[in-house]
Amino acid sequence: MYLIFDIGGTFMRCAGVLEKKIIRKEKFPTPKTFEDGILMCKEMAEKVLQGETREGAVVGIAATLDRERRRIYRAPHLPSWNGKELARGLEQVLQVPVILRNDAELAGLGEAVYGAGREKGIVAYMTVGTGVGGTRIVNKKIDESTWGFEPGHQIISVDRKIQELSISGGSIKKNTGKDPLEIIDESFWKERSETFAVGIFNVILFWSPDVVVVGGSVSQKISLDVVNGYLEENLNMFAGIPDVIYSELGDDSGLWGGIVLVSALE
Repeated sequence: MYLIFDIGGTFMRCAGVLEKKIIRKEKFPTPKTFEDGILMCKEMAEKVLQGETREGAVVGIAATLDRERRRIYRAPHLPSWNGKELARGLEQVLQVPVILRNDAELAGLGEAVYGAGREKGIVAYMTVGTGVGGTRIVNKKIDESTWGFEPGHQIISVDRKIQELSISGGSIKKNTGKDPLEIIDESFWKERSETFAVGIFNVILFWSPDVVVVGGSVSQKISLDVVNGYLEENLNMFAGIPDVIYSELGDDSGLWGGIVLVSALE
């Protein structure tokens, strides 16, 4: 059995996979310390394995990684994990080879192969959750990059306003004191949908995708009608405008993306 981990800033998930099918899943709050996180991964693995032989693990985490994709460079919502050798740490406790990637890359890959982007060649994926992330998938593969992709950190105004600090769940909770999913004020979400639209506009300019897939725990609060209206009004330099649509796989996008990469361990 292969293990797939999706480590977010708030929750972490683990799935046991056999023959490219999810057999069992576990979900727990993400520990704040790296050491507790390693122990939690080990515990979750035992729960989903249930005695099955482990073959390897694919891990996605909400962080930027080093060039070799072995060490965490910066995890904005898990600062005590910064600089830690996550791949090696998990290989030691799980005793299997580990593939480590950014969590948005795995989620985007899952949507491009099994989800909302499966019929398209170039898929841009944006996730709005505790933070904001994204990736570019070309012909069912994560596009090559030196350091990964961080479209959520794009500057969207002359006063250096960063998109993530305006629309992410973590920032909203910090600024309002409320869980973003509990906020029902339509004007509040219209403003944030407009901010998100600016970021999507830039993503389309730079990545020229066939489709933009939007996922993450806060994404359903974003109005894609507002986003698409902004694009129709302003994106006039291309012959066509790609569809901007919600993800189909939901919270399991990253797990399905991990399944795609399992073949590299076989």
